Amino acid sequence: DYAFDRQAWFERLSGVGYVQGRCRGGTLGQPTKKLDQFNLWVAKQRRSLAHYVNGVAGERAGGFAAALTSGDRSFMDARDQEALRGSGLAHLLAISGLHMGIVGGLVFFMVWRTLALIEPLALRYTVRKPAAMAALMASLAYLIVSGASVSTQRAFIMALALFGAVIFDRAALSLRSLSIAMIAVIILAPWSVLTPGFQMSFAATGVLIASYEAWQRRQRETQGKPRRGAVFWMKSLVVTSTVSSLATMPFALYHFDRVAGMGLIANLFAMPIISLLSAPFAGAAMVLAPLGLSEYPIRAFGASLEAVLWVAHTFSGEASGGTRIGKAMPAASLCFLAGALVGACVFRGVRARLSVAMAGTVIGASIWGLGSSAAIHWAPSGEVFLVNAGGNVERVAVLKGDGLAPLRFSDMSVSSTCENSECVRKVSGRTILISTSANMRCDALDGVDVLLRAIPNVCAIPETPTVMEWSDVQTENGVTLNLKRNAIKSISNHRAIGDPGVYAQINRTYERERPTAPEPELCPVQKFVSRKLDWQLQGLRNHPSSVAASVSLLLRR
Repeated sequence: DYAFDRQAWFERLSGVGYVQGRCRGGTLGQPTKKLDQFNLWVAKQRRSLAHYVNGVAGERAGGFAAALTSGDRSFMDARDQEALRGSGLAHLLAISGLHMGIVGGLVFFMVWRTLALIEPLALRYTVRKPAAMAALMASLAYLIVSGASVSTQRAFIMALALFGAVIFDRAALSLRSLSIAMIAVIILAPWSVLTPGFQMSFAATGVLIASYEAWQRRQRETQGKPRRGAVFWMKSLVVTSTVSSLATMPFALYHFDRVAGMGLIANLFAMPIISLLSAPFAGAAMVLAPLGLSEYPIRAFGASLEAVLWVAHTFSGEASGGTRIGKAMPAASLCFLAGALVGACVFRGVRARLSVAMAGTVIGASIWGLGSSAAIHWAPSGEVFLVNAGGNVERVAVLKGDGLAPLRFSDMSVSSTCENSECVRKVSGRTILISTSANMRCDALDGVDVLLRAIPNVCAIPETPTVMEWSDVQTENGVTLNLKRNAIKSISNHRAIGDPGVYAQINRTYERERPTAPEPELCPVQKFVSRKLDWQLQGLRNHPSSVAASVSLLLRR
Protein backbone atom coordinates (compact mmCIF):
# COMPACT_ATOMS: atom_id res chain seq x y z
CA ASP A 1 0.00 0.00 0.00
CA TYR A 2 0.95 3.66 -0.31
CA ALA A 3 3.51 4.65 2.33
CA PHE A 4 1.62 7.53 3.94
CA ASP A 5 4.05 7.57 6.85
CA ARG A 6 6.91 8.45 4.48
CA GLN A 7 4.94 11.31 2.92
CA ALA A 8 3.88 12.56 6.36
CA TRP A 9 7.50 12.50 7.54
CA PHE A 10 8.66 14.67 4.65
CA GLU A 11 5.69 17.02 5.06
CA ARG A 12 6.42 17.23 8.81
CA LEU A 13 2.99 15.94 9.83
CA SER A 14 2.99 14.69 13.40
CA GLY A 15 -0.46 13.13 13.22
CA VAL A 16 -3.85 13.09 11.56
CA GLY A 17 -7.34 12.63 12.99
CA TYR A 18 -11.00 13.39 12.71
CA VAL A 19 -13.84 14.65 14.90
CA GLN A 20 -17.22 12.95 15.28
CA GLY A 21 -20.45 14.83 15.71
CA ARG A 22 -22.13 17.79 14.06
CA CYS A 23 -20.07 20.72 12.85
CA ARG A 24 -20.94 23.98 14.56
CA GLY A 25 -20.07 27.26 12.92
CA GLY A 26 -17.74 29.63 14.64
CA THR A 27 -15.37 32.49 14.02
CA LEU A 28 -11.73 31.54 13.87
CA GLY A 29 -10.49 34.95 12.82
CA GLN A 30 -8.34 35.97 9.89
CA PRO A 31 -4.82 34.53 9.70
CA THR A 32 -2.08 36.93 10.66
CA LYS A 33 0.53 36.01 8.05
CA LYS A 34 0.25 37.38 4.53
CA LEU A 35 0.90 34.01 2.94
CA ASP A 36 -1.83 32.36 5.00
CA GLN A 37 -4.23 35.14 4.03
CA PHE A 38 -3.41 34.64 0.37
CA ASN A 39 -3.89 30.87 0.65
CA LEU A 40 -7.25 31.39 2.32
CA TRP A 41 -8.33 33.80 -0.44
CA VAL A 42 -7.25 31.32 -3.13
CA ALA A 43 -9.19 28.53 -1.40
CA LYS A 44 -12.33 30.67 -1.35
CA GLN A 45 -11.96 31.49 -5.04
CA ARG A 46 -11.37 27.85 -5.93
CA ARG A 47 -14.48 26.78 -4.05
CA SER A 48 -16.55 29.51 -5.67
CA LEU A 49 -15.26 28.51 -9.12
CA ALA A 50 -16.03 24.82 -8.51
CA HIS A 51 -19.53 25.66 -7.27
CA TYR A 52 -20.21 27.87 -10.30
CA VAL A 53 -18.89 25.38 -12.87
CA ASN A 54 -20.76 22.51 -11.23
CA GLY A 55 -24.02 24.41 -11.49
CA VAL A 56 -23.56 25.63 -15.06
CA ALA A 57 -21.99 22.55 -16.71
CA GLY A 58 -25.01 20.38 -16.01
CA GLU A 59 -26.09 17.80 -13.47
CA ARG A 60 -24.50 14.82 -15.24
CA ALA A 61 -20.95 16.13 -15.74
CA GLY A 62 -20.91 19.21 -13.52
CA GLY A 63 -18.75 17.55 -10.87
CA PHE A 64 -16.31 16.31 -13.52
CA ALA A 65 -16.05 19.81 -15.00
CA ALA A 66 -15.48 21.32 -11.55
CA ALA A 67 -12.72 18.79 -10.85
CA LEU A 68 -10.92 19.63 -14.09
CA THR A 69 -11.11 23.40 -13.62
CA SER A 70 -10.41 23.77 -9.90
CA GLY A 71 -9.13 20.38 -8.73
CA ASP A 72 -12.11 20.06 -6.35
CA ARG A 73 -13.58 16.54 -6.65
CA SER A 74 -16.20 16.92 -3.94
CA PHE A 75 -18.98 17.38 -6.51
CA MET A 76 -18.13 14.18 -8.42
CA ASP A 77 -20.24 11.05 -8.17
CA ALA A 78 -18.38 8.08 -6.70
CA ARG A 79 -19.62 5.83 -9.52
CA ASP A 80 -18.12 8.15 -12.11
CA GLN A 81 -14.77 8.09 -10.33
CA GLU A 82 -14.80 4.28 -10.21
CA ALA A 83 -15.68 4.15 -13.91
CA LEU A 84 -12.79 6.45 -14.78
CA ARG A 85 -10.39 4.27 -12.79
CA GLY A 86 -11.66 1.02 -14.25
CA SER A 87 -11.44 2.30 -17.84
CA GLY A 88 -7.93 3.71 -17.50
CA LEU A 89 -9.09 7.34 -17.66
CA ALA A 90 -8.34 8.22 -14.04
CA HIS A 91 -5.39 10.34 -15.19
CA LEU A 92 -7.97 12.90 -16.31
CA LEU A 93 -8.90 13.55 -12.67
CA ALA A 94 -5.40 14.42 -11.49
CA ILE A 95 -4.39 17.91 -12.56
CA SER A 96 -1.09 16.94 -14.18
CA GLY A 97 0.88 17.21 -17.40
CA LEU A 98 -2.11 16.60 -19.66
CA HIS A 99 -4.15 19.48 -18.25
CA MET A 100 -1.16 21.81 -17.93
CA GLY A 101 -0.14 20.98 -21.50
CA ILE A 102 -3.64 21.70 -22.80
CA VAL A 103 -3.89 25.03 -20.97
CA GLY A 104 -0.36 26.18 -21.79
CA GLY A 105 -0.46 24.86 -25.34
CA LEU A 106 -3.83 26.44 -26.06
CA VAL A 107 -2.72 29.86 -24.79
CA PHE A 108 0.60 29.56 -26.64
CA PHE A 109 -1.12 28.71 -29.92
CA MET A 110 -3.73 31.48 -29.60
CA VAL A 111 -1.21 34.21 -28.71
CA TRP A 112 1.29 33.02 -31.29
CA ARG A 113 -1.23 32.99 -34.15
CA THR A 114 -2.75 36.30 -33.07
CA LEU A 115 0.61 38.08 -32.99
CA ALA A 116 1.57 36.51 -36.31
CA LEU A 117 -1.38 38.28 -37.91
CA ILE A 118 0.12 41.66 -36.96
CA GLU A 119 2.54 42.06 -39.85
CA PRO A 120 4.82 44.87 -38.48
CA LEU A 121 5.27 42.98 -35.24
CA ALA A 122 5.74 39.56 -36.83
CA LEU A 123 8.42 40.84 -39.26
CA ARG A 124 10.54 42.53 -36.57
CA TYR A 125 10.28 40.24 -33.56
CA THR A 126 10.03 36.55 -32.75
CA VAL A 127 6.39 36.26 -31.75
CA ARG A 128 6.89 32.81 -30.24
CA LYS A 129 8.70 34.28 -27.23
CA PRO A 130 5.83 36.49 -25.98
CA ALA A 131 3.50 33.59 -26.69
CA ALA A 132 5.66 31.37 -24.47
CA MET A 133 5.61 34.01 -21.73
CA ALA A 134 1.82 34.23 -21.92
CA ALA A 135 1.60 30.43 -21.76
CA LEU A 136 3.79 30.44 -18.65
CA MET A 137 1.58 33.03 -16.94
CA ALA A 138 -1.53 31.03 -17.85
CA SER A 139 0.09 27.84 -16.51
CA LEU A 140 1.01 29.62 -13.27
CA ALA A 141 -2.56 30.86 -12.88
CA TYR A 142 -3.88 27.35 -13.48
CA LEU A 143 -1.39 26.00 -10.93
CA ILE A 144 -2.75 28.36 -8.26
CA VAL A 145 -6.42 27.87 -9.16
CA SER A 146 -6.18 24.06 -9.24
CA GLY A 147 -4.77 23.86 -5.72
CA ALA A 148 -1.04 23.40 -6.49
CA SER A 149 -0.94 19.70 -5.69
CA VAL A 150 2.32 17.78 -6.07
CA SER A 151 1.37 16.45 -9.51
CA THR A 152 0.38 19.95 -10.65
CA GLN A 153 3.65 21.41 -9.37
CA ARG A 154 5.55 18.74 -11.27
CA ALA A 155 3.58 19.51 -14.43
CA PHE A 156 4.24 23.25 -14.03
CA ILE A 157 7.97 22.66 -13.69
CA MET A 158 7.91 20.64 -16.90
CA ALA A 159 5.93 23.43 -18.61
CA LEU A 160 8.46 25.95 -17.27
CA ALA A 161 11.31 23.95 -18.81
CA LEU A 162 9.45 23.59 -22.12
CA PHE A 163 8.39 27.21 -22.59
CA GLY A 164 11.66 28.41 -21.10
CA ALA A 165 13.46 26.56 -23.89
CA VAL A 166 11.32 28.47 -26.40
CA ILE A 167 12.21 31.79 -24.78
CA PHE A 168 15.96 31.03 -24.80
CA ASP A 169 15.96 29.59 -28.35
CA ARG A 170 16.47 25.98 -27.34
CA ALA A 171 14.73 22.82 -28.44
CA ALA A 172 11.50 22.68 -26.47
CA LEU A 173 10.65 18.99 -26.78
CA SER A 174 13.90 17.27 -25.86
CA LEU A 175 15.18 14.83 -23.28
CA ARG A 176 17.42 17.63 -22.00
CA SER A 177 14.38 19.71 -21.02
CA LEU A 178 12.85 16.63 -19.39
CA SER A 179 16.06 16.07 -17.42
CA ILE A 180 16.05 19.67 -16.18
CA ALA A 181 12.44 19.31 -15.04
CA MET A 182 13.22 16.02 -13.30
CA ILE A 183 16.21 17.51 -11.45
CA ALA A 184 14.09 20.45 -10.31
CA VAL A 185 11.33 18.17 -9.02
CA ILE A 186 13.84 15.99 -7.14
CA ILE A 187 15.38 19.06 -5.49
CA LEU A 188 12.02 20.49 -4.44
CA ALA A 189 10.33 17.21 -3.42
CA PRO A 190 12.85 14.34 -3.18
CA TRP A 191 10.33 11.95 -1.63
CA SER A 192 8.14 12.14 -4.75
CA VAL A 193 10.64 9.93 -6.60
CA LEU A 194 9.02 6.89 -4.99
CA THR A 195 5.46 7.90 -5.83
CA PRO A 196 3.58 6.36 -8.78
CA GLY A 197 2.72 9.80 -10.17
CA PHE A 198 6.36 10.82 -10.55
CA GLN A 199 7.41 7.56 -12.15
CA MET A 200 4.48 7.22 -14.52
CA SER A 201 4.41 10.85 -15.67
CA PHE A 202 8.13 11.05 -16.43
CA ALA A 203 8.10 7.60 -18.05
CA ALA A 204 5.24 8.55 -20.38
CA THR A 205 6.72 11.97 -21.17
CA GLY A 206 10.19 10.56 -21.84
CA VAL A 207 8.91 7.88 -24.19
CA LEU A 208 6.73 10.38 -26.07
CA ILE A 209 9.65 12.80 -26.49
CA ALA A 210 11.92 9.97 -27.66
CA SER A 211 9.28 8.88 -30.17
CA TYR A 212 8.91 12.46 -31.40
CA GLU A 213 12.69 12.86 -31.82
CA ALA A 214 12.91 9.54 -33.68
CA TRP A 215 10.11 10.63 -36.02
CA GLN A 216 11.83 13.97 -36.68
CA ARG A 217 15.15 12.24 -37.34
CA ARG A 218 13.49 9.93 -39.82
CA GLN A 219 11.85 12.89 -41.55
CA ARG A 220 15.25 14.57 -41.97
CA GLU A 221 16.95 11.42 -43.23
CA THR A 222 14.25 10.61 -45.77
CA GLN A 223 13.69 14.28 -46.63
CA GLY A 224 9.98 13.66 -46.57
CA LYS A 225 7.37 16.36 -46.61
CA PRO A 226 5.62 17.22 -43.34
CA ARG A 227 2.43 15.22 -43.13
CA ARG A 228 -0.85 16.80 -42.18
CA GLY A 229 -4.51 15.91 -42.31
CA ALA A 230 -7.00 13.79 -40.42
CA VAL A 231 -5.34 10.47 -41.26
CA PHE A 232 -1.97 11.61 -39.91
CA TRP A 233 -3.66 13.02 -36.81
CA MET A 234 -5.42 9.72 -36.11
CA LYS A 235 -2.16 7.80 -36.56
CA SER A 236 -0.45 10.17 -34.14
CA LEU A 237 -3.23 9.65 -31.61
CA VAL A 238 -2.93 5.87 -31.84
CA VAL A 239 0.84 5.96 -31.49
CA THR A 240 0.68 8.39 -28.56
CA SER A 241 -1.89 6.35 -26.64
CA THR A 242 -0.12 3.05 -27.33
CA VAL A 243 3.36 4.26 -26.42
CA SER A 244 2.28 6.06 -23.23
CA SER A 245 0.19 3.06 -22.09
CA LEU A 246 3.08 0.65 -22.59
CA ALA A 247 5.48 3.02 -20.80
CA THR A 248 3.30 3.34 -17.69
CA MET A 249 2.19 -0.31 -17.55
CA PRO A 250 5.20 -1.63 -15.52
CA PHE A 251 4.69 1.01 -12.83
CA ALA A 252 0.94 0.37 -12.67
CA LEU A 253 1.59 -3.35 -12.27
CA TYR A 254 4.16 -2.77 -9.54
CA HIS A 255 2.24 -0.23 -7.46
CA PHE A 256 -1.36 -1.35 -7.99
CA ASP A 257 -1.11 -5.00 -9.13
CA ARG A 258 -3.56 -4.26 -11.90
CA VAL A 259 -4.02 -2.60 -15.27
CA ALA A 260 -7.06 -1.26 -17.04
CA GLY A 261 -7.85 -4.00 -19.54
CA MET A 262 -9.65 -1.67 -21.96
CA GLY A 263 -7.61 1.41 -21.08
CA LEU A 264 -5.94 1.77 -24.47
CA ILE A 265 -9.22 1.64 -26.40
CA ALA A 266 -10.95 3.93 -23.90
CA ASN A 267 -8.18 6.51 -24.30
CA LEU A 268 -8.46 6.30 -28.09
CA PHE A 269 -12.13 7.27 -27.80
CA ALA A 270 -11.84 9.79 -24.96
CA MET A 271 -8.73 11.79 -25.86
CA PRO A 272 -10.11 13.17 -29.18
CA ILE A 273 -13.11 14.47 -27.23
CA ILE A 274 -10.83 16.12 -24.67
CA SER A 275 -8.49 17.59 -27.28
CA LEU A 276 -10.99 18.68 -29.95
CA LEU A 277 -14.04 19.61 -27.87
CA SER A 278 -13.42 19.96 -24.14
CA ALA A 279 -10.18 21.97 -24.36
CA PRO A 280 -11.46 24.55 -26.90
CA PHE A 281 -14.70 25.04 -24.97
CA ALA A 282 -12.76 25.52 -21.72
CA GLY A 283 -10.45 27.99 -23.46
CA ALA A 284 -13.41 29.90 -24.85
CA ALA A 285 -14.95 30.07 -21.38
CA MET A 286 -11.68 31.44 -19.99
CA VAL A 287 -11.49 34.12 -22.69
CA LEU A 288 -15.17 35.14 -22.41
CA ALA A 289 -15.28 35.09 -18.58
CA PRO A 290 -14.24 38.77 -18.19
CA LEU A 291 -17.14 39.72 -20.52
CA GLY A 292 -19.66 37.68 -18.54
CA LEU A 293 -20.27 35.31 -21.48
CA SER A 294 -18.73 32.11 -20.11
CA GLU A 295 -22.02 30.31 -19.44
CA TYR A 296 -22.55 28.86 -22.92
CA PRO A 297 -18.96 27.57 -23.38
CA ILE A 298 -19.13 25.95 -19.94
CA ARG A 299 -22.36 24.20 -20.90
CA ALA A 300 -20.71 22.91 -24.07
CA PHE A 301 -17.71 21.91 -21.93
CA GLY A 302 -20.01 19.88 -19.67
CA ALA A 303 -21.73 18.24 -22.65
CA SER A 304 -18.37 17.09 -24.02
CA LEU A 305 -17.44 15.64 -20.62
CA GLU A 306 -20.71 13.71 -20.58
CA ALA A 307 -19.43 11.90 -23.66
CA VAL A 308 -16.17 11.14 -21.80
CA LEU A 309 -18.12 9.71 -18.87
CA TRP A 310 -20.12 7.57 -21.29
CA VAL A 311 -16.86 6.17 -22.65
CA ALA A 312 -15.64 5.51 -19.11
CA HIS A 313 -18.77 3.62 -18.06
CA THR A 314 -18.82 1.68 -21.34
CA PHE A 315 -15.26 0.39 -21.10
CA SER A 316 -15.03 -0.02 -17.34
CA GLY A 317 -17.45 -2.97 -17.36
CA GLU A 318 -17.82 -5.02 -14.23
CA ALA A 319 -14.13 -4.86 -13.30
CA SER A 320 -14.27 -1.35 -11.93
CA GLY A 321 -10.81 -1.67 -10.46
CA GLY A 322 -9.20 -2.93 -13.66
CA THR A 323 -7.68 -6.29 -14.50
CA ARG A 324 -5.90 -7.63 -11.43
CA ILE A 325 -2.58 -9.45 -11.80
CA GLY A 326 -2.33 -12.21 -9.24
CA LYS A 327 1.43 -12.31 -8.75
CA ALA A 328 2.96 -9.15 -7.32
CA MET A 329 5.87 -7.70 -9.28
CA PRO A 330 9.16 -7.65 -7.33
CA ALA A 331 11.27 -4.50 -7.19
CA ALA A 332 14.08 -6.15 -9.20
CA SER A 333 11.72 -6.69 -12.13
CA LEU A 334 10.64 -3.06 -12.05
CA CYS A 335 14.29 -1.97 -12.09
CA PHE A 336 15.05 -4.01 -15.21
CA LEU A 337 11.85 -2.90 -16.96
CA ALA A 338 12.61 0.74 -16.12
CA GLY A 339 16.15 0.24 -17.42
CA ALA A 340 14.74 -1.16 -20.65
CA LEU A 341 12.53 1.91 -20.92
CA VAL A 342 15.45 4.28 -20.37
CA GLY A 343 17.60 2.40 -22.88
CA ALA A 344 14.86 2.55 -25.51
CA CYS A 345 14.74 6.34 -25.07
CA VAL A 346 18.46 7.11 -24.86
CA PHE A 347 20.11 4.79 -27.39
CA ARG A 348 20.29 5.73 -31.07
CA GLY A 349 19.27 3.35 -33.80
CA VAL A 350 16.40 0.91 -34.06
CA ARG A 351 18.59 -2.15 -33.49
CA ALA A 352 20.23 -0.78 -30.33
CA ARG A 353 16.91 0.35 -28.87
CA LEU A 354 15.21 -2.97 -29.55
CA SER A 355 18.16 -4.95 -28.13
CA VAL A 356 18.24 -3.01 -24.87
CA ALA A 357 14.46 -2.99 -24.52
CA MET A 358 14.15 -6.72 -25.21
CA ALA A 359 17.03 -7.64 -22.87
CA GLY A 360 15.63 -5.63 -19.96
CA THR A 361 12.10 -6.86 -20.56
CA VAL A 362 13.13 -10.53 -20.75
CA ILE A 363 15.24 -10.33 -17.58
CA GLY A 364 12.56 -8.43 -15.67
CA ALA A 365 9.80 -10.79 -16.80
CA SER A 366 11.95 -13.82 -15.92
CA ILE A 367 12.59 -12.57 -12.39
CA TRP A 368 8.89 -11.87 -12.03
CA GLY A 369 7.76 -15.22 -13.37
CA LEU A 370 10.34 -17.46 -11.67
CA GLY A 371 10.29 -15.72 -8.30
CA SER A 372 8.09 -16.79 -5.45
CA SER A 373 5.46 -14.34 -4.21
CA ALA A 374 4.20 -16.47 -1.32
CA ALA A 375 3.52 -14.32 1.72
CA ILE A 376 1.43 -13.95 4.86
CA HIS A 377 0.03 -10.56 5.76
CA TRP A 378 -1.78 -9.95 9.04
CA ALA A 379 -3.57 -6.63 8.66
CA PRO A 380 -4.64 -4.31 11.50
CA SER A 381 -8.22 -4.99 10.41
CA GLY A 382 -7.73 -8.43 11.99
CA GLU A 383 -7.81 -10.33 8.70
CA VAL A 384 -5.06 -12.59 7.44
CA PHE A 385 -4.16 -12.63 3.75
CA LEU A 386 -2.44 -15.79 2.53
CA VAL A 387 -0.69 -15.39 -0.83
CA ASN A 388 0.55 -18.55 -2.54
CA ALA A 389 3.44 -18.78 -4.98
CA GLY A 390 1.17 -18.15 -7.95
CA GLY A 391 -0.21 -14.93 -6.51
CA ASN A 392 -3.64 -16.22 -5.53
CA VAL A 393 -4.88 -14.66 -2.29
CA GLU A 394 -7.06 -16.16 0.43
CA ARG A 395 -8.73 -13.72 2.80
CA VAL A 396 -9.30 -15.20 6.25
CA ALA A 397 -11.40 -13.35 8.83
CA VAL A 398 -9.71 -13.83 12.21
CA LEU A 399 -10.36 -10.82 14.45
CA LYS A 400 -12.17 -7.51 14.26
CA GLY A 401 -9.48 -4.88 14.48
CA ASP A 402 -9.67 -1.11 14.32
CA GLY A 403 -7.35 -0.76 11.30
CA LEU A 404 -7.82 -1.20 7.58
CA ALA A 405 -7.08 -4.00 5.16
CA PRO A 406 -4.46 -3.43 2.42
CA LEU A 407 -5.85 -1.33 -0.40
CA ARG A 408 -4.84 -3.84 -3.06
CA PHE A 409 -6.91 -6.54 -1.31
CA SER A 410 -9.82 -4.37 -0.16
CA ASP A 411 -12.15 -5.47 -2.98
CA MET A 412 -11.71 -9.19 -2.24
CA SER A 413 -14.41 -11.20 -0.55
CA VAL A 414 -13.74 -13.20 2.64
CA SER A 415 -12.79 -16.78 1.77
CA SER A 416 -13.15 -18.31 5.24
CA THR A 417 -13.41 -17.42 8.90
CA CYS A 418 -11.30 -18.46 11.88
CA GLU A 419 -12.86 -17.04 15.02
CA ASN A 420 -12.67 -18.64 18.49
CA SER A 421 -10.87 -21.67 17.08
CA GLU A 422 -7.65 -23.00 15.61
CA CYS A 423 -7.23 -23.05 11.86
CA VAL A 424 -4.56 -24.73 9.78
CA ARG A 425 -3.67 -23.48 6.31
CA LYS A 426 -1.06 -24.55 3.76
CA VAL A 427 0.90 -21.89 1.86
CA SER A 428 3.66 -23.00 -0.53
CA GLY A 429 4.28 -26.21 1.37
CA ARG A 430 4.42 -24.53 4.76
CA THR A 431 1.94 -25.16 7.56
CA ILE A 432 0.30 -22.07 9.02
CA LEU A 433 -1.54 -22.29 12.33
CA ILE A 434 -3.93 -19.47 13.24
CA SER A 435 -4.87 -19.51 16.92
CA THR A 436 -7.58 -17.24 18.33
CA SER A 437 -8.13 -19.04 21.62
CA ALA A 438 -6.30 -18.77 24.93
CA ASN A 439 -6.85 -22.51 25.44
CA MET A 440 -4.88 -23.66 22.43
CA ARG A 441 -3.85 -27.29 22.43
CA CYS A 442 -0.09 -27.44 22.81
CA ASP A 443 0.21 -30.56 20.66
CA ALA A 444 -1.23 -28.56 17.74
CA LEU A 445 2.17 -26.90 17.33
CA ASP A 446 3.76 -30.10 16.04
CA GLY A 447 4.81 -29.66 12.42
CA VAL A 448 3.81 -25.96 12.31
CA ASP A 449 6.11 -23.55 10.42
CA VAL A 450 4.38 -20.25 11.24
CA LEU A 451 2.12 -19.53 14.24
CA LEU A 452 -0.27 -16.58 14.18
CA ARG A 453 -1.35 -16.08 17.77
CA ALA A 454 -4.15 -13.71 18.69
CA ILE A 455 -4.10 -14.39 22.45
CA PRO A 456 -1.02 -15.45 24.44
CA ASN A 457 -1.18 -18.86 26.08
CA VAL A 458 0.92 -21.04 28.32
CA CYS A 459 2.20 -23.39 25.61
CA ALA A 460 5.97 -23.59 25.27
CA ILE A 461 6.95 -22.58 21.74
CA PRO A 462 9.08 -25.28 20.08
CA GLU A 463 12.15 -24.55 18.02
CA THR A 464 10.50 -24.71 14.58
CA PRO A 465 7.67 -22.18 14.16
CA THR A 466 7.99 -18.47 13.59
CA VAL A 467 5.55 -16.61 15.83
CA MET A 468 3.43 -13.57 14.92
CA GLU A 469 1.55 -11.90 17.76
CA TRP A 470 -1.60 -9.81 17.32
CA SER A 471 -0.16 -7.22 19.69
CA ASP A 472 2.78 -6.72 17.31
CA VAL A 473 0.39 -6.37 14.36
CA GLN A 474 -1.45 -3.60 16.18
CA THR A 475 1.78 -1.86 17.16
CA GLU A 476 3.37 -2.07 13.71
CA ASN A 477 0.11 -1.45 11.79
CA GLY A 478 0.42 -4.78 10.01
CA VAL A 479 3.14 -7.40 9.56
CA THR A 480 4.07 -9.22 6.35
CA LEU A 481 6.12 -12.41 6.09
CA ASN A 482 7.63 -13.33 2.72
CA LEU A 483 7.84 -17.11 2.38
CA LYS A 484 10.97 -17.69 0.35
CA ARG A 485 12.15 -21.12 -0.72
CA ASN A 486 14.67 -21.49 2.10
CA ALA A 487 13.80 -18.69 4.49
CA ILE A 488 11.06 -16.51 5.91
CA LYS A 489 11.61 -12.78 5.62
CA SER A 490 9.86 -9.76 7.08
CA ILE A 491 9.29 -6.55 5.13
CA SER A 492 7.35 -4.51 7.64
CA ASN A 493 8.93 -4.90 11.06
CA HIS A 494 12.29 -4.41 12.71
CA ARG A 495 11.41 -5.16 16.31
CA ALA A 496 11.18 -8.43 18.17
CA ILE A 497 8.07 -10.37 17.17
CA GLY A 498 6.30 -12.64 19.61
CA ASP A 499 8.52 -15.25 21.17
CA PRO A 500 11.86 -13.88 22.45
CA GLY A 501 13.63 -16.66 20.57
CA VAL A 502 12.61 -15.20 17.21
CA TYR A 503 13.50 -11.74 15.98
CA ALA A 504 13.00 -9.85 12.72
CA GLN A 505 14.82 -7.08 10.94
CA ILE A 506 13.86 -5.26 7.75
CA ASN A 507 14.75 -7.48 4.79
CA ARG A 508 16.68 -9.82 7.09
CA THR A 509 16.00 -13.54 7.42
CA TYR A 510 14.22 -14.75 10.56
CA GLU A 511 16.76 -16.63 12.63
CA ARG A 512 17.12 -18.13 16.06
CA GLU A 513 19.25 -16.32 18.58
CA ARG A 514 22.61 -18.02 18.94
CA PRO A 515 25.07 -17.67 21.82
CA THR A 516 27.54 -14.92 21.05
CA ALA A 517 30.72 -13.77 22.67
CA PRO A 518 30.39 -10.86 25.08
CA GLU A 519 30.79 -7.47 23.42
CA PRO A 520 34.07 -5.69 24.13
CA GLU A 521 34.00 -2.67 26.39
CA LEU A 522 33.94 0.58 24.39
CA CYS A 523 35.83 3.70 25.32
CA PRO A 524 33.80 6.94 25.84
CA VAL A 525 34.65 8.25 22.34
CA GLN A 526 33.51 4.99 20.72
CA LYS A 527 30.27 5.04 22.69
CA PHE A 528 29.56 8.63 21.61
CA VAL A 529 30.19 7.84 17.92
CA SER A 530 28.05 4.70 18.12
CA ARG A 531 25.12 6.60 19.63
CA LYS A 532 25.41 9.36 17.00
CA LEU A 533 25.40 6.83 14.14
CA ASP A 534 22.38 5.02 15.57
CA TRP A 535 20.52 8.33 15.87
CA GLN A 536 21.45 9.41 12.32
CA LEU A 537 20.33 6.10 10.80
CA GLN A 538 17.03 5.87 12.68
CA GLY A 539 15.11 7.60 9.87
CA LEU A 540 16.75 5.40 7.25
CA ARG A 541 15.64 2.23 9.04
CA ASN A 542 12.03 3.29 8.61
CA HIS A 543 12.43 3.51 4.81
CA PRO A 544 15.48 1.45 3.77
CA SER A 545 14.57 1.49 0.07
CA SER A 546 14.33 5.28 -0.18
CA VAL A 547 17.42 7.00 -1.54
CA ALA A 548 15.48 10.25 -1.40
CA ALA A 549 14.84 9.73 2.31
CA SER A 550 18.55 9.34 3.03
CA VAL A 551 19.51 12.45 1.05
CA SER A 552 16.80 14.55 2.67
CA LEU A 553 17.72 13.27 6.14
CA LEU A 554 21.37 14.23 5.69
CA LEU A 555 20.38 17.68 4.39
CA ARG A 556 18.14 18.25 7.41
CA ARG A 557 20.83 17.28 9.90
